[in-house]
Amino acid sequence: MRLADVYDTKRFIAISEGNAESDVSVKYRALALNFFKKLKELPTKYDLHNATQYVLPKEILAHMPEYSKETIFPRARVLPEESVKTKWEMFAARKGIVRSKNKTGGRVYDEVTREYAPAFGRGSKNDLDRNWLIEVKDHEDPMIDRHSLLKENKKKNKRAQKIKEYRNLKRTDRIKCYERRDRDNELM
Repeated sequence: MRLADVYDTKRFIAISEGNAESDVSVKYRALALNFFKKLKELPTKYDLHNATQYVLPKEILAHMPEYSKETIFPRARVLPEESVKTKWEMFAARKGIVRSKNKTGGRVYDEVTREYAPAFGRGSKNDLDRNWLIEVKDHEDPMIDRHSLLKENKKKNKRAQKIKEYRNLKRTDRIKCYERRDRDNELM
């Protein structure tokens, strides 16, 4: 009497009767192919990440106590850890600040050229080449070069932003490689 091949899709098991040891690898290969054919025949659905989930019918393994109506295969990758919030994100949550849904797409109307330009970066409205005339207020010294002052302020703002980013990384414990570099510099 020959036992029939059994395919347990709940526990990923395929069972068959083997005759000789030389026949084992061929038999295992055939079992694996048939197992995956059985899986492909099952109805499928998709989760939020478009990952395929095979839905097993009630009749398969219904006698098992831990069996549910639908068996979902495990994820291919581990769920990502929830990232630690930055200072700004914590402040925004505390104050109830939410991102606006009607963003302009990073473009601002430039009255000089009378067209939309990027809000920041290359070709932005605040580009130094566009500000060829800077108004000097009554209480300011007219002999100070305003263009160089704008450049200095921009550099200071960039440095301050880098420091804030560094502190956020340090606070969230994602800074270990930077700490090693700082230690090496102190030794020299």
